Amino acid sequence: FILGIALAAFFRIFFAIIATYLIEIPGILFFGGLLLYFVCWRFFQELKNNSIEGQKIKTDVQQFSINENKIFSAGYDGEIRVWDLKEDLYLRSLIKKL
Repeated sequence: FILGIALAAFFRIFFAIIATYLIEIPGILFFGGLLLYFVCWRFFQELKNNSIEGQKIKTDVQQFSINENKIFSAGYDGEIRVWDLKEDLYLRSLIKKL
């Protein structure tokens, strides 16, 4: 227990010293900001386009099967679609909106 606390304190101090030296490099903050912007933009695009390729309707829920061979997607149109991950194709629709 004490060893874990001591190691955590050591690594925190060690990485703080490294970060102090890295921040002094000219342009590193700008580059880090651009990288953070890129990651956030990609995350936003993934959330915005929450759909499976080939499915035109945005999905609300996506769930893998137990053996991870199929994925089930529930769209806002009221359908549950089944996709085969190994063959990368649409199999069938389980429920259609009445």
